[in-house]
Amino acid sequence: PVGPGDYVLNHVGFAIRKIPRDEIAETLALYELLLREAGEDMMAEDVRGEIEAVRARTGGTGA
Repeated sequence: PVGPGDYVLNHVGFAIRKIPRDEIAETLALYELLLREAGEDMMAEDVRGEIEAVRARTGGTGA
């Protein structure tokens, strides 16, 4: 089961899998790298916006 504070891989509104706690930092770092490499890609911009919205709601923790 998934609960508050859990991280999930989400695709088009569906949770694909729960990310194990010991993989969260590595997974987020990988996405940060992918976003940096994406440049001005429209989908990357959308993801960046979602990340910033989460950071704003959580005080920058993302949790």
